[in-house]
Amino acid sequence: MLAAASNRNIAACVNFYGEINYPRSLISRTKPNSPLEMVRFVNCPLLALYGAPEVDISRDDVRVLEQELRAKAKLFEIKVYPNAANGFANDMRPEVYQSEVSRDAFLRTFAFLQEFLKR
Repeated sequence: MLAAASNRNIAACVNFYGEINYPRSLISRTKPNSPLEMVRFVNCPLLALYGAPEVDISRDDVRVLEQELRAKAKLFEIKVYPNAANGFANDMRPEVYQSEVSRDAFLRTFAFLQEFLKR
């Protein structure tokens, strides 16, 4: 999402469970803004895929992201997998990997990119 916010040449963006709102400890010269603060600069369609547990990305942050995208009239889709942890597509982490959720997320990703990159 940060790449899409900082590069107008990106035609579509897919965000797999990326952080939404950085804790103060992450704000630095190299990461001066949270992705949420950069939503206004995203000028391409966005697909955001999240797991539901509160471990690293809160449901409230996902709701705030959705509200911000809607308020800024962005073209987006957010999918939350209620029984999956963030990291669900990482088959190198068996403690969070979920093959069926990962398959659905990749099918959504391919369909989304096909729709918006064929223009």
